[in-house]
Amino acid sequence: MTEGGEIMSSPKRKRPKIGDVFEIKTPKGFAYVQYSIRHPDFGEIIRVLPGLYPDRLSPSE
Repeated sequence: MTEGGEIMSSPKRKRPKIGDVFEIKTPKGFAYVQYSIRHPDFGEIIRVLPGLYPDRLSPSE
């Protein structure tokens, strides 16, 4: 999901925007991370959202 509510799972590389959510397919289900900030010293910081989901989430979830 992006700030507009779209899940980003495209293999195309784009520069992420703060708030973008990325889907990661794992053997145990789908995981999601959110791009939080670009820190001048630490680089990109992401937030790992809790839980694994057996099915892909819809943008409204």
